[in-house]
Amino acid sequence: KIDCGKEIKFTISYKLKRDIKNFQIVMHIYSISGVYVMSTADIDLNDNLFLQRSTGKYECDLSLPSYLLSPGIYSVKVYAGVPGGLVYLNVDGPVLNIVEDSYIIEKWSKGRYGTILAHRIQWKYK
Repeated sequence: KIDCGKEIKFTISYKLKRDIKNFQIVMHIYSISGVYVMSTADIDLNDNLFLQRSTGKYECDLSLPSYLLSPGIYSVKVYAGVPGGLVYLNVDGPVLNIVEDSYIIEKWSKGRYGTILAHRIQWKYK
């Protein structure tokens, strides 16, 4: 179980046996009912990774921000491959059980339950 107010941390390790271009690692998150919630890729903020990757071992850490996902159960899938081409790896990741934290219990109305995203956004009043 993961408290809704805590970051969700992942570590992904892999080894490339040859140099490769246009390669990416992608993580997809689905709700328990199969709704495609989100994806993130290692190339999203680093175009250089997409251009060329050298032979060798790689390990990366990523975190989903706290309060991104509402309480619920989610599945994670990780893919490695070339967009529109070969998929070299398709792995089922962990099942996430996001539980309510005190903020949600105290402040959410019943109408907000059942949402998928729970990210807090700053509202700027004039």
